[in-house]
Amino acid sequence: MSGQNIDQLHRSTLGIYASLMDQFNPSLQKLVSLGNRYMQAFQAIAITSEAYFSILAKIGEQAFHTMSSRLIGQQEAI
Repeated sequence: MSGQNIDQLHRSTLGIYASLMDQFNPSLQKLVSLGNRYMQAFQAIAITSEAYFSILAKIGEQAFHTMSSRLIGQQEAI
């Protein structure tokens, strides 16, 4: 699924939940709201961790190509 389709499905699902919450239990609204916040936090963590590991990979690549890193690696092999 593309990002737009997922967002549209998510909004549609939230609309259905909202109508059910209005008809039934107000506590259900709190539970769904909490679930939505959890999903937003989880998505933020996923994006942040992907950026973090990308940065670590770039740092590793740069370190691999420096002379000082090669010297350290050669000394460890001895």
